[in-house]
Amino acid sequence: MFKSKAASTISCLLRRHSRMFKLRLSHQGLVAYEPRTATTIRLEPEETESFLGRSIPFTELDDFAEVVHLEVAARCQLACAYCYARDRPKMELSTGQWKSIISDLVGYGVLQITFGGGEPTLREDLKELALHARRAGLNLAMTTNGLKLSELGPDILGLFNQVNVSYHGDEHLLWQALWHLDANKIPRGINFLATAEYLPCLPFIALFAEMFDAELLLLTAKGIESAPGPEAAMAEARKLHEQGIRVAVDGLTCSGEMPDYCMQKRRFCTIDAAGNVLPCSFIRKPIGNLLKQPFTEIWRSRGEQVPCPFVKGDRDGAGEDGRVQPSLRVREGDQEHLQVRREAGGRPAAAHRKPVRPEVGLRQR
Repeated sequence: MFKSKAASTISCLLRRHSRMFKLRLSHQGLVAYEPRTATTIRLEPEETESFLGRSIPFTELDDFAEVVHLEVAARCQLACAYCYARDRPKMELSTGQWKSIISDLVGYGVLQITFGGGEPTLREDLKELALHARRAGLNLAMTTNGLKLSELGPDILGLFNQVNVSYHGDEHLLWQALWHLDANKIPRGINFLATAEYLPCLPFIALFAEMFDAELLLLTAKGIESAPGPEAAMAEARKLHEQGIRVAVDGLTCSGEMPDYCMQKRRFCTIDAAGNVLPCSFIRKPIGNLLKQPFTEIWRSRGEQVPCPFVKGDRDGAGEDGRVQPSLRVREGDQEHLQVRREAGGRPAAAHRKPVRPEVGLRQR
């Protein structure tokens, strides 16, 4: 039996609207995903068996890659010292190669992809790639520095479920980018890196987020010794949440509070501009290349999680062998046995905007 009334309600929702959801099984239970809004419903193993009406050999199942970040461009107009792709490949894949990779990801069962880089808006085939992803049924998001965003019309922007603009110290540029997205009715977000230089600007950027109904994604700075740590970033996120700002954080920001914050090699991976599959955007050692192997084969042979190089000691939730243990269950509101959240891109389902007030969301970068 389901452990809560909320779980029973979710079961009825899934049965009534089953065609709206993509269903995936993992060793942690059932994942139901609605692509348009990127709403994710997670059932624990007992709830999964009750919902499906049969026994499931969960111990024989693996995690599956739900979200994949595509570094579709190696070029960028900026040269940020903190960029995860500052040592990115010099080459870029062709339109046909990226379309083939996207089709491969769809065949595996990936639920959402995000275009990044480098700067994705520098690709002349951005519309063609986005159209290919959407026709394949994927939820599609994009992260951009905003410099060329005003040159893109609704025929391109409308293909994305959400567009996030990264803040790089230029409030006027951020304002223009958010205004353009708002004018074209595109769901939007702000990526804010919690560096010592940028943190004093956070209240101002939070005001932008409120004015433009944008999600504020607060990211712990990685690889910068002088930057505030994950605890400081999480404290700022909670302050914003208490003020009613729609805020999310990355996995590292959660490292001091959640034993299994890291999603690399569990639900998430990155593909760089040369087709290399990486554990995450900041762990740049490839585990395979999609020009040589299909994604299913690479994921199956990916091995254990790589210890995060940006956390120290036991507070990162790693076991004695330094490996993060796989059992994350992010809670939302008072729902104790399931998780309903938009984990990346898109807007939360309207039914869950009120009266349940979601906790700070988790994103993997």
